[in-house]
Amino acid sequence: MKPPELPPAVAELLKADPPAGDWLGGTGEPGLVSVVITAFNSAELIGESLASILAQTYPRVETVVVDDGSSDRTREILGQWADRFRAERGWELRILEQPNRGQNSARNLGARASRGEFINFFDSDDLMAVDRLAAQAGLLQGGDLDLVYGPWIPFYEGAGGMFLGEQHCFECQGDDQLRAWIHGNPMIIWSCLLRRSFADRVGPFDERLTGGNVGSEHLVRLFLLRPKMAPCHTGPIFYRRHWGSVTFNLKPQAYANGVYWLTRLERLLAKRGDLAEYRKGLARKFRRYAVDAFRDGSPSIAKYCAFRARVHDPEFVPPRKLLRRLAFRLGGLQMALMVQGRTERLRWWRWRLAQAVGRMPRMEKTTWVPQLPLQPAQEG
Repeated sequence: MKPPELPPAVAELLKADPPAGDWLGGTGEPGLVSVVITAFNSAELIGESLASILAQTYPRVETVVVDDGSSDRTREILGQWADRFRAERGWELRILEQPNRGQNSARNLGARASRGEFINFFDSDDLMAVDRLAAQAGLLQGGDLDLVYGPWIPFYEGAGGMFLGEQHCFECQGDDQLRAWIHGNPMIIWSCLLRRSFADRVGPFDERLTGGNVGSEHLVRLFLLRPKMAPCHTGPIFYRRHWGSVTFNLKPQAYANGVYWLTRLERLLAKRGDLAEYRKGLARKFRRYAVDAFRDGSPSIAKYCAFRARVHDPEFVPPRKLLRRLAFRLGGLQMALMVQGRTERLRWWRWRLAQAVGRMPRMEKTTWVPQLPLQPAQEG
């Protein structure tokens, strides 16, 4: 059987190396935390994210928001919140704008404009507990750590109310953080507070990557540096799942980005002579992309990922016949619904299938709601 070819988009990305470090410069203003947020058509949700930052108990925070070419009222909303940040806390909310170039380009622009000793990359639809920055900054100030990471909790709002998922927090036994992450230990960059000098060593986000899953390649470079890192179990972030998210709506690009960083990592580990030690973890990652890509209508990427999973784990087979049948049924259903223009129904089917095959945590209904002042300005 002829092995499937590398997807063309991935092959193109592999022609050049990822961006190098030395891009921020200096150590930053001592004690200042810079929260860097990217926004694209975020008028409906960014107020909640900014409110959770404004409510932080840590006294020294600057927020840098990069509007990545929004066409809605995002810029107007940001101006109102900037006034409120100054009036209530004396904090600066800096607003930068650029044409729509993607999340990674916006993150790099915001990071370069920031001034803090510590940097937190954040999203415009997520929330953070009020004591999060104080707890994490306290750990960084008290030692020689490169970064502090904390827990994160997925949530979404549905017709029946608010639903919370299981709390996640990265765990590493020993000093091989890359191995722990590859084997499925969850970590997202938004849950981390980084020392500026370390973020400088990691290098900028790869601006060639657009769509979903654009931060995983950055995490690979981070782990390869073997940072001094510690958990902070105080103050989780709340990771919002919703129909309008980039990750949910740009699945094919997300899978291509995932295959890119996995393939680059494969080659790097092979060059170092370490590939055998990481095969099971790589198989796990490729296996997940294979299942998800079949589910979301990207069969060429799915077949390539399934092949690579078999290379690293010869015993791999797509889990459960039911899953394969559902995946192909969804592919046919997707075509039918697209022809009829019924994209909202398609999204519902994707969500239900994701829950059925375990690709999305089943979330429990809760009475929890963000206890935040959500109005962008005080009414006079």
